[in-house]
Amino acid sequence: MSALSGVAVRALLGAPKSLRRRAEQFIDELTSDPFREADFTELSPSGRTFSVYVQGDLVLTLWVDHAEKEVRLVNVEFV
Repeated sequence: MSALSGVAVRALLGAPKSLRRRAEQFIDELTSDPFREADFTELSPSGRTFSVYVQGDLVLTLWVDHAEKEVRLVNVEFV
C-alpha cells in the first residue's frame, strides 16, 4: 500500500499522461519491494530519513512506515 503527500499528488496530476503512467508504475514497483536500495538518502528537517529513487527523469522521495506497512511518498519530481 502507498500513501501520497499533497505535493506528490499535485505533481502527478499536473504531469502529462505518459509521465504519470511511468511514475505510477515505478511507485507500484517500490510499493511491492519497499526494501529496494535507494539511490541516495536525505534527512528531513524533523530528522526522518527519506529514500530517494531516480529512474531517468523521474525522482521519487519516500519513507517506509513499517508499522502501517505503507510506502509514504513525499515528493514526485520530473527533471
